[in-house]
Amino acid sequence: MSMTNNARTRRTVHLLLIALAVCLGLSIAAVQSPAFAAKTPAKVSGLNVIDVNDFSVTIEWNKAKNAKRYEYQYKKASAKKWPKGVDVTYDTYADIDLTSSNTKYQIRVRGVNGSKRGKWSSAKTVCTLLQTPYAIWATYIDHSAIELAWYPVDGVEEYVLTWDQGDGDIVGEKTVKGTSYRVESLNELNFYCFTVQAVKSGAPTSKPAVVELYTFDQNNRLETDPNGALKLRSFSQNDNLTDVLPAMYMINIDSEYNVEEQGFYFPDLELQELAITKGATLNQTSRGDVALTSQTFRVGETFTAPDGSEQKITRLKLTTEPNIVFEDCQYYKDAYDKIEKFIVDIYTEDHPLEGTPFYVEWEH
Repeated sequence: MSMTNNARTRRTVHLLLIALAVCLGLSIAAVQSPAFAAKTPAKVSGLNVIDVNDFSVTIEWNKAKNAKRYEYQYKKASAKKWPKGVDVTYDTYADIDLTSSNTKYQIRVRGVNGSKRGKWSSAKTVCTLLQTPYAIWATYIDHSAIELAWYPVDGVEEYVLTWDQGDGDIVGEKTVKGTSYRVESLNELNFYCFTVQAVKSGAPTSKPAVVELYTFDQNNRLETDPNGALKLRSFSQNDNLTDVLPAMYMINIDSEYNVEEQGFYFPDLELQELAITKGATLNQTSRGDVALTSQTFRVGETFTAPDGSEQKITRLKLTTEPNIVFEDCQYYKDAYDKIEKFIVDIYTEDHPLEGTPFYVEWEH
């Protein structure tokens, strides 16, 4: 008996579904077969250290076959065991932050592909540099001499101070025991770049802390008076006195001698003269702001206060806002860049002590 057209059609569809199921099963089997599994990455080669600092290193390596990403580990060379954790990168380089200066570390890398991990590379040993001095700054400047000071590095007694005139050709070098040195016989109104590096027998020299300064003319001087106050005869808003400002490095500790915060403090600076090109004179008791385009304030002379009165200046005190910078400031330049404005308090004969009503302000 022959099948009807409907029955024949149902049978054909049934057979097609069976064939499709078989094909799908074969496809799944093919995907799950070992021939199509992720391949184990090759062992990483060419591991190299391309930059070394006091608390960090940068490494690179050759691309490993079959690797989709990389894991790396590091430990102090004196440690017997590698850490359990790993750091991951999808590049063939890594910047690694470390905890100790002048310390030998071992680093290794391996490739990863899915759940497959290649063999670790041969370990690379690197020694971090001596700690870079936090800052170098001027404590005295005149027309022919500049005295520098810098922060000490723990365990270091000697430093190498060099200076050039911006072209990289060293014109002077001195090995100093201590944290200050006075450079003599400089040229008036000349640019100088000073660097200081920590040195220690058997240890890698630190990277330099740098300050760029100009010598002054015959009429100006940065100095410390007998009472310890820092004085600058003349300060001009246009002058590039970025690193002339002295700074102190402050460390606050708790009762158990743990460091709570640390950073830079810019102390007050006594002025004899202030040249301002853009800013404002303000009155603390009643706003009365007066915009300035060009004006010079001198101790011993008078100025027209915002309230219209004539006042004789007895003292000018330069401060910064903020004057204490604790966050993200490992080095002097980091702190200086965070200064938002300069403020000069104007002391007068009518207001010789605290609570001076007048001041000059301008943005950094």
